[in-house]
Amino acid sequence: MSAPRYVRKSYQFTLEATAESRIQALLDTYLEAGHGELPKSIQSIGGHQIRWAKQFVDTPATYDENGDEVTPATYEAEYSVDVLWKVKEDTITYTEEGEVDTITPAVQDWTAWDAEEVEPFTKHVWI
Repeated sequence: MSAPRYVRKSYQFTLEATAESRIQALLDTYLEAGHGELPKSIQSIGGHQIRWAKQFVDTPATYDENGDEVTPATYEAEYSVDVLWKVKEDTITYTEEGEVDTITPAVQDWTAWDAEEVEPFTKHVWI
């Protein structure tokens, strides 16, 4: 058995509620399929690692010499989610002679998120 493979994808949503519903739908899919109980952290669902960043800072706040805020930070309009998707393996069946009979391509969980995919976040640092 080989080590799991992963694909990193980044997403941006206009509404926070849309991002939250996508994450909840993924969680519900795994719970309904009997893949265990509620994870200890929403950041790991079905082997997928989710970074729910909400809104990134566009312009940092500025402060005076006393540490008082002079200009508040501004935030990007979109809500950002970064996911390290665990790649599902295709199902392969074999004949009695050991030849490949059929290959059923795996349906990857990220297909429901395709409309919100953006280039991976590069100007932001994940901590």
